[in-house]
Amino acid sequence: MRACYIAAGFTDVQFCPEPAAAAIATGATECGSGTGLVVDIGGGTSDFSVFRSHAAELEILANHGVRIGGTDFDRAISIDHVMPLMGKGSMVRDVFGSGASKAPNAIFNDLATWEVIPFLYTAQNRRTVGDMVQLA
Repeated sequence: MRACYIAAGFTDVQFCPEPAAAAIATGATECGSGTGLVVDIGGGTSDFSVFRSHAAELEILANHGVRIGGTDFDRAISIDHVMPLMGKGSMVRDVFGSGASKAPNAIFNDLATWEVIPFLYTAQNRRTVGDMVQLA
C-alpha cells in the first residue's frame, strides 16, 4: 500500500493502527488527559479499545475484537423475522408430481446476506428462484 501512495506522488506516508485511528476519530486527543473506551462495531467484527490520552498523544492500553458485527446482527434478524414473511419454512409444490417439500433455506440465506443480494439480480436467478419457490 505504501508503494501505491508513493507512486501517486505522496512523499510522507505513515499508517495508524485501527484502534488508535478509532480513538482519534472520536476526539480522544482533543479532550485533554484521561482514559477511555472506543467500541467499533463494524460489518463483520466488533472491536473494543481502551486508551489513555495525554494531551495530543494517545496510548492504546488494550484492544480486543470479536467476530460478530453489524452484518451478523442484520442477517440474524432478517433470517428470523423477515424471511418467514417471504416464505422461509413454507411448503412448496414439487415441480414434478403432486407432493410438496419445505422451501430450500439457501434461497433465504442468500436474500439475508447483503453481499450476495446483487448477484441474485440476474434474469437466470430470478427465473430459478421464481420456479423453485411456488407456495403450496
